[in-house]
Amino acid sequence: MADRVVLILPWVFIIGLMVYSRNRITKQMGGGMGSLFTVGKSRARRFMKSASNVTFDDVAGLEHSKAMMSFPRVFCAG
Repeated sequence: MADRVVLILPWVFIIGLMVYSRNRITKQMGGGMGSLFTVGKSRARRFMKSASNVTFDDVAGLEHSKAMMSFPRVFCAG
């Protein structure tokens, strides 16, 4: 009888460790079997235009912004 316990006990420990680690991993991923089917689903959200109606004419008087916008044009012109 003791020989059987010595043979079975390590397997019970290994299988129990595998079940425990699987449960822990699924809990960290966000749930049970439902998380298994959300692998390919996108979490992207639609872009909603904000209520701000700031136009270029509102900020056209800022000299620093004008200089920064003209730099790529000068750089690309060569």
